[in-house]
Amino acid sequence: MLTPALAGLLSAIDEVLGDIERASAERASDETALAPLEDTVGRQIRFAHEAVERSAQVTSAAISVLRGELSAADGASVDAPYGHGAPRRHHPGALCTIVAERAENLAAALEAAAITKMNASATR
Repeated sequence: MLTPALAGLLSAIDEVLGDIERASAERASDETALAPLEDTVGRQIRFAHEAVERSAQVTSAAISVLRGELSAADGASVDAPYGHGAPRRHHPGALCTIVAERAENLAAALEAAAITKMNASATR
């Protein structure tokens, strides 16, 4: 069952993911501005941006699956046992773990992109 607290948390993550998606134009302008730098730096920045976008997409997908699972008619909860034999899909608690892992990967990708950009701007 999707509790109000969990729904609020997932909505907050959705807002962050939306901000990341809207920042794609900024990432593109960063890549353009840093293009005159040596090829390796530009490539590192492009790879960092791609990692951010990929991480945001998989985090969004995991949240969508979790929401669907918790909104299902059977009213599963995050800590519910399987109950009726072998599961046909991921347990909601396991999905929460997947969402958390993907969000951590997204944070690492954002951090790596920021560090790469700072290092690149310091070499100008």
